[in-house]
Amino acid sequence: MTIGIEPLAAVDKVWARALNNAAVPAVNDLDEEAFAALCAIAPSVRVAWVDGHLAGFMVGFWPDAPYDSDNYRWFTSRSRRFFYVDRIVVDPAYRGQGAATALYADAEAQAHAAGFPTIACEVNIRPRNALSLLAHRRMGFVPVGTGHKADGSKSVAYLCKAVTAPRNSRGRHGAPDAACLTLTASTLLLANFAKADFFGEFAALLGVIRSHHRVVGGQPPFGPIIVWR
Repeated sequence: MTIGIEPLAAVDKVWARALNNAAVPAVNDLDEEAFAALCAIAPSVRVAWVDGHLAGFMVGFWPDAPYDSDNYRWFTSRSRRFFYVDRIVVDPAYRGQGAATALYADAEAQAHAAGFPTIACEVNIRPRNALSLLAHRRMGFVPVGTGHKADGSKSVAYLCKAVTAPRNSRGRHGAPDAACLTLTASTLLLANFAKADFFGEFAALLGVIRSHHRVVGGQPPFGPIIVWR
């Protein structure tokens, strides 16, 4: 099986938006105009191919993009040195085949090339996306805070992962692609995100993850806590 990463082509935007909207509530619904606007301001919009078939896409941002998102602003208010993964959506037919991991590896490679120490994202905890929380833990992400909608309808866990040195991988047709890089070891580091209320929020989040962990089994939830000062 060959997995490749490339920029999203204009011809594939209809496919990507349909895939996005099929994944609600894990991501927000976007009409044609909103999706076009998102792609226009995002410096990184990438697709994953599995054996030559479109399998998923990623939208990513640097810290100073004109992106009106509460979650994005949570991170930018705390740091200017990270790559923000706004969303990764994978076609259900290709889940479990490495597409999401390859897209996160690509995000990590972009952050590494820019000299940024961290990639950041959020995952729903209300409604709870337990499988995504578990997948992010296995990739080396740790929680650094939580966010809540004012009406109480949605809460997210803010997650970060330390960037590690990548190694070369392959593009869609098997040719080397300098921007298509593979994840290596997960490394923890200290950086700059926490606020005074972080530890109470972290304890609540860890309880959610431990509750799920007791059901699915495996290793202890998350590794050492990253304290962002």
